[in-house]
Amino acid sequence: MYKKLIGSLIFGTAMCLSVFANAQKIAVVNIQVAILESDYGQAELAKLESNPSYAALVTESQSLIADVQALDNDAQANGNSWTQAQLSEYNKQRQFLTADLQLNNQKIQSEREAVVRQINQAMNQRALTALQALVDEMEITLLLQESAVYHATEEHNVTSQLAAKLNSQ
Repeated sequence: MYKKLIGSLIFGTAMCLSVFANAQKIAVVNIQVAILESDYGQAELAKLESNPSYAALVTESQSLIADVQALDNDAQANGNSWTQAQLSEYNKQRQFLTADLQLNNQKIQSEREAVVRQINQAMNQRALTALQALVDEMEITLLLQESAVYHATEEHNVTSQLAAKLNSQ
């Protein structure tokens, strides 16, 4: 008797929850991605890419990568016949090139992070206002940060709609 009653209660609760869940509009968003995908964000990132000092850093990194690859190709092709001194010189040169590449990549990352920070600061309030308008328009009842969700289908992700709304403001 109790098993039947408990089973009925569980079934009834599950049915109520499923009806409730279906009535809810759940969405996820990544505000930072929307800001960076906006016209303003893309224009600022394009300015960074065209900045001569930044472009020089990128070119230097590409050159260092090519140097490391050339050094490694030489070692692979001829390393079996190298003396201990030649092997030591190869290791030293590779370490220097790798250290230079890491430092250069840190500079590139730092420059990019500074621009992304500036973009986020400039657009944050507009993004929050646009997001609230989007929530109201789409009648979203539960909005989650995309990074906090294990899985969401594309229909639940409103990041691109937020970017479009930022562009239309």
